[in-house]
Amino acid sequence: MYRVSTLAADEIAAAAVSAELAPEAHLFLCNQLRAETARLAAGGGEPVGQFYGVRGERGLELVALFGASRVCVLGPGDAEAAIALRPTSVHKERGFRILIGPSEPASALLEVLRPTVRVELDRSQPFLCVVDARRLDPRSRSAPPARAISSG
Repeated sequence: MYRVSTLAADEIAAAAVSAELAPEAHLFLCNQLRAETARLAAGGGEPVGQFYGVRGERGLELVALFGASRVCVLGPGDAEAAIALRPTSVHKERGFRILIGPSEPASALLEVLRPTVRVELDRSQPFLCVVDARRLDPRSRSAPPARAISSG
């Protein structure tokens, strides 16, 4: 049984440094969590968008950001945790235009939403990020070997 709730500022900060979101596959969500933590700590007011936590037997199992730019970002989590977001996705947060996240939870959420919402484009698109400065500047010798990171 999963329970979905809004994350408080301290929970956003904890998620930003959690081991579960450390892998590069969750880079986009982790960056959003860290930017939001810094903005709120600097007195930036209310969160930009809404962060939700899906809690199960093991505690916080999935984090979802429904951003002000109408993007939904998931991580890490499994299909069942993502499916628990269905009521939130069709009511309070209805209208996201892009869904970003690992394949399993993102596909599961999209499938459970299909009877309720119109999906205009459905494609899985891995994205890459540079985690090695030498890829940007070959003269740099201090960075570890390059790795391509795929998510989606």
